[in-house]
Amino acid sequence: MFDGVHTGHQRLLLSLKEKARQIGTSAALITFSNHPRLVLRNGNEQNINLLQTNEERLQKISECGIDYVFTIEFSQEFSSLSPTQFLDLLITKLHPHTLILGYDNYFGRNRAAELDDIITKGKYRDMFIERTDDCVYFNGLEVSSTQIRQALATGKIYLANAMLGYEYLFSGEVIGGMKNGRQLGFPTANLNVNPLKQMPLNGVYAVKIRLANKLMEGVLFIGQRQTFGLQDLSIEVHIFNFNSDIYKQTLEVALVDFIRPQRHFSTPEALTTQIKQDCDEAKRIFSSLH
Repeated sequence: MFDGVHTGHQRLLLSLKEKARQIGTSAALITFSNHPRLVLRNGNEQNINLLQTNEERLQKISECGIDYVFTIEFSQEFSSLSPTQFLDLLITKLHPHTLILGYDNYFGRNRAAELDDIITKGKYRDMFIERTDDCVYFNGLEVSSTQIRQALATGKIYLANAMLGYEYLFSGEVIGGMKNGRQLGFPTANLNVNPLKQMPLNGVYAVKIRLANKLMEGVLFIGQRQTFGLQDLSIEVHIFNFNSDIYKQTLEVALVDFIRPQRHFSTPEALTTQIKQDCDEAKRIFSSLH
């Protein structure tokens, strides 16, 4: 899936580009347009949290300098292919010179042993096959999409960003809200985010916000607005020194650091005091980065 296009993926793509340059051909990547778990788990979306939408993923792959991306729609029929059936299909469609696999990548139903035999031989028909041994670690942890999801789910933003090699991003359209933030003196933009997107631990974060080509700073709140007796998940951003009407516009939010977990406040006044402290802490975080 190349979900996240993290530092491990980036190492693999660098190897791919170097190999293509040596051969004198183009560098192409093959990925899925939909996550296999959505198919193999009967479409139960509750079990899927993606680090990137397809658009975000393809944009990041493009930034890595890959010439072509080929996407496959994963299906029950596709999942039944043997390794040789898939390789035959690949050769018929693309005629590749060399196929490079990640160190832990397998394909073909039930991880068929025939794939190991093919990789050992290093060739299938006229196509060369290599498996890289690149495995990237950070602080002793193997970089993987799963590790990054776990880091986000526990509020470890520094760890997630270090493994990604960039600040974790999500986008959302600005929707109507209860205007509680405005009443407290801190207007917020409520966001409608793709439900399959991995969100971080409920709480408050220092974030960068991009609106069109303008980059701003602010604080993000994710959670239930318990002070107001509301249980629905809310994703809202307060942008520093900004008070324009951006209803129905799309914001891109980048997580910089975790400030605090979600809390219940006995009064709106107590919440207002805390929000001011959150903003001050976010500004301190940003000043330390400048």
